[in-house]
Amino acid sequence: MNIHVGGVYQTSSMSREKAKERVFSIWEKNFRQLSKRAQSYLTIENDEKSYNINDCLALSEKC
Repeated sequence: MNIHVGGVYQTSSMSREKAKERVFSIWEKNFRQLSKRAQSYLTIENDEKSYNINDCLALSEKC
């Protein structure tokens, strides 16, 4: 299953990088709750607006 990382939800007091860090943290937490089998079926995809390929590579290294 191929999914996008998600949106960048930032508040006025939060930088874009901090918002990405928060999304990555949530993504990693939720990913770890999946069984190893379910994890093996997932792939992540960059999108043109929020996450580039380097962001996706960094996230994949965390998981």
